Amino acid sequence: MPLAAANAISTIYDVTEPEVRSTANAMLSFMEQIGSAAAPAIAGLIAVRASLGTAILGICTSAWSRGAPGQGQVREHSIA
Repeated sequence: MPLAAANAISTIYDVTEPEVRSTANAMLSFMEQIGSAAAPAIAGLIAVRASLGTAILGICTSAWSRGAPGQGQVREHSIA
């Protein structure tokens, strides 16, 4: 999701403390890479049981639907 990646990292930077931002960025990148690596295998399994079109549609819509709820959340911060 290249278009959503900038929003995701901005959200991570907005809600994390400066001390843990690099760790949060690394965890986000790690999870994105796992998803990128697993998607073809999952699409292959779905394609064997259904069709290739169903597999591609399922992977794309599930990836966007799982990423969307976190993009709109706003957290309040109190600065002490």
